[in-house]
Amino acid sequence: MTSRPNEILVVGNYCHDTIITKDGSMFQGLGGSPAYISAILSALGVQYEVIAKVGEDFRYMEQTPKKPRVASGTATTAFLDDWRKGERIETLQAQGTPIFAEDINTSAEIAICCGVMDEIKPETITAMRKNSKKLLCDMQGLIRMAGDTGKVTYMPLAVTKHFSILNQIDYLKASAVEAKLLNISAIRQKTNLIVTEGPQGCTVYTRDGSFTVPGLPVKEKDSTGAGDSFLAGFAYGLLKGFDLKKAAKFANFCGAVAVTQLGVPEISPDTFEAFVP
Repeated sequence: MTSRPNEILVVGNYCHDTIITKDGSMFQGLGGSPAYISAILSALGVQYEVIAKVGEDFRYMEQTPKKPRVASGTATTAFLDDWRKGERIETLQAQGTPIFAEDINTSAEIAICCGVMDEIKPETITAMRKNSKKLLCDMQGLIRMAGDTGKVTYMPLAVTKHFSILNQIDYLKASAVEAKLLNISAIRQKTNLIVTEGPQGCTVYTRDGSFTVPGLPVKEKDSTGAGDSFLAGFAYGLLKGFDLKKAAKFANFCGAVAVTQLGVPEISPDTFEAFVP
């Protein structure tokens, strides 16, 4: 029996996440964009592959439906997310190893670039572009940086090495906070931009115009991974031929589903019955 070709390729590192919730309770678990994206794609029955790296200390191999590559002599990327002040204060506790262009050894209809902390270099994105028909990219991994204390901050996209290859990306996703570091008028001449705005939904900017799709009211428990789940939903919409507004609406729904659970969500295929043919 021949295997089905990959519909979606996900590239980015898994993490060890420690989350301090708004009420001060602590949760440790599997993290990283591929973990949240996998939860959505698995529930949707998508044929997908993940290219991710972890260190020898990785604790959650049994929880990953798509196994990462273990880089000997390295640590797994690790973050502390503290929500006690309402906004996330993020601290990098360990830096994982990069994903190189030569690691991109499979193709797919759609590729998702979802780095967590500078592990995906411009040449890796170029390799993803060559191995896919559409390329989606999350801005967070391109602009995150950590100071001496590990506190995560952001640099403007225009000063990174990734800025020169934006025209290779079909859709760039940024949070509302990250979008403040962008010249949106300039970005939309190079690529399509999606700005996620939490409960308010999202705004899609193309070369010719823009539109906003409202969010869905849910009881939020943990917003970690909401953007990753959004990106998975948007990629699925493109894969199935949804128009941009429908793809954005479905992406909002996936993001809303994710925030109702703490950590990587457990999702039943039945969750998507209203959207999936």
